[in-house]
Amino acid sequence: MFLLAGTDPLRLPPLTLAAVVVLAAAVNLVELRRRREYDLLCNLGVGAVPVAALVIAPPLTGELLLHVVGTLRG
Repeated sequence: MFLLAGTDPLRLPPLTLAAVVVLAAAVNLVELRRRREYDLLCNLGVGAVPVAALVIAPPLTGELLLHVVGTLRG
């Protein structure tokens, strides 16, 4: 898709990166609720904040890594 658009995927604007993180976190949260894993975590005493951190951490880490690589690449 980036090749067809003629853009470099490592040099996306920060707003786009934030949108990707929010979209991925939302999809992960929907998947947690669909499989009833969120209910299990709540029954185990895990609150909403740690669940949110578990959902946001992977896409945030990936997007930050891509941004750093894009910045170092010049």
